Amino acid sequence: MSSLTERLAVCSWSLQPSSADDLLDKLIQTGLARMQCALKPLRENPEDAWTGFAEKCSGRGVQLVSGMIETIGEDYSTLESIKRTGGVVPDEFWDDNWRNIQRDVEIARELG
Repeated sequence: MSSLTERLAVCSWSLQPSSADDLLDKLIQTGLARMQCALKPLRENPEDAWTGFAEKCSGRGVQLVSGMIETIGEDYSTLESIKRTGGVVPDEFWDDNWRNIQRDVEIARELG
């Protein structure tokens, strides 16, 4: 059986990173090297602070175990707001969310 640190992964948005390097620094401080990666920062800042993200992860021994999407208008503050806004529920954001999800899939594929 593997150790607990070999089975756990940190959700990247929990660390509230400002850049890829900031995220990796904070992740390493947790003592874990596995990450569930929010894809929105990579989608929205491809030439910015997230350039070379996969290579940076590999170079620091970080394993990406999943990718997470974020949809427009999500509000997780109450059960009622989740019911109203969670995931792809709001029709008003469907076209933009669908476009973002398609790009997120491409990014996830590129990250392996």
